[in-house]
Amino acid sequence: MTLIDLGETGRDEPGWEPPRRDLGQWRREILVVLIAIAALVLPQASVPATASAPPIVLEPLAGVVDDVQVVGDVALGVRSETLDVAAVSLETGALLWARPAVAVFPTDSAAGHVALISPAGVRTSRLEIVEARTGQLVETWPDALLVHAHGRWAVARSAVAEPVGERMVGVIDGLLLTVRGKPGDYSATFWRPDGERYVPLWTEPVSRPDHDFLSCGELICAIDSSGVRGLDAQTGRLVWAAGRFTVTDETDDLLIGRLSDGLGREQNAVLDPRTGSVMARLGAWHIAGTVAGRTAAYLPGSAGRAWLGTVDLTADHPVVRARANLTAAVDRCVAAGTRLVCFSGVAGQPPFSLILPPR
Repeated sequence: MTLIDLGETGRDEPGWEPPRRDLGQWRREILVVLIAIAALVLPQASVPATASAPPIVLEPLAGVVDDVQVVGDVALGVRSETLDVAAVSLETGALLWARPAVAVFPTDSAAGHVALISPAGVRTSRLEIVEARTGQLVETWPDALLVHAHGRWAVARSAVAEPVGERMVGVIDGLLLTVRGKPGDYSATFWRPDGERYVPLWTEPVSRPDHDFLSCGELICAIDSSGVRGLDAQTGRLVWAAGRFTVTDETDDLLIGRLSDGLGREQNAVLDPRTGSVMARLGAWHIAGTVAGRTAAYLPGSAGRAWLGTVDLTADHPVVRARANLTAAVDRCVAAGTRLVCFSGVAGQPPFSLILPPR
């Protein structure tokens, strides 16, 4: 067993902050404004376009109940007022299609397929598998399981017989996860496939039936109020533990969350789920995901104080590099494919899509 020392986060160098304007900068900006006004009123004057591509407002996704799923150049989300899944083009912001559903999960991103779940839920109703771009029905599944691998939850067809007395929760890195018990006395069991049956590997007590387990490379990560633990997938043996790390997200086999020191001071950080070691301390920056082959980060803020950036997590000392100042408020962003989808955090406002600026 290895206990991971996460260090004193309060002693790190301060995180990057947006530059402050001094008096000289204000004077230069006023001069730029005067020149721009002159260019507008003088005959034959022109101003070259230097701004990057503007954001695409995804108006049909205003009021989504949760984050969006991005499949190729399509963003999909559940609209709270109409209880349907809307699919919107990231290139134009136009509505592509809408169908009644309370949740949407990827099934086969390479084929561009997603699963739409009806109000009855995954275990008691059939799922509709549709094309993300057209909404065309591909097939229906009478039953399905949640599957977690490579930092993503997805839906897969279920051909598993439920063990007697157990409730199937999902498949974690190829192992079936079930829960049994009653309030105050739950236990989770991992099962290994063996032909047409499953063989129990290990069981451990959990505080609730929906206890969080994730695939962490070759390990299983268990997440609870005390922190996160890396467990051997075949035996349940404790490999590492990080008691001062609170997981808030996970993507591309990374654990993203809040790292605290002994005084309770926190900052955002990235944990390597295979070893439990801290890969990067980010200060106030957040990881959005991978876009165009780069790890994208964002700094939340009001209009003019929000930023996009990138970070090389393979570097010896990863540092977030600011790439673009945003003229719209940003509360959170999701990156996938070639674009980011960002939310303002204001109820009823639609998200918008962005292109990450060049290197």
